[in-house]
Amino acid sequence: MPEPTDAQLVQRSAEGDREAYVQLVLRHRGPLAALIRRLVSGLDDAEDLLQDTLVQGWVRIGEIRNPERVQAWLLQVARNRCRTTTSRLTGACTRRIPRSWKTT
Repeated sequence: MPEPTDAQLVQRSAEGDREAYVQLVLRHRGPLAALIRRLVSGLDDAEDLLQDTLVQGWVRIGEIRNPERVQAWLLQVARNRCRTTTSRLTGACTRRIPRSWKTT
C-alpha cells in the first residue's frame, strides 16, 4: 500500500485523526527543528518553540489552504511562533532567516 500524501494526511488530521498528524510531524520535523535552531539562540528555547509550533499546527490544521504545501505552512507557523515569543525568550529570533529558507 502506498504512503499517503501530505494532502491526504492533512485532510485526515483536520478530521481529528491524531495518527495522521503524527505521520506529518515525523515527515517534517527535521526541517522545522533546523529552522527553529537557526532562529533561536538556545537549545531549550528551540525545543520549546518546536513543541509550540507542533501544537499550533494541530490546532490550526483545518485552516491550511494548500494541503500539499503543508511543510511550507508549518515552517511559517514556526516563524510566526518565534516572532510572537520574542518578548518572552531572551535572544530568540534575533538571527535573520536565510533567503534559501523563505517560502512564497
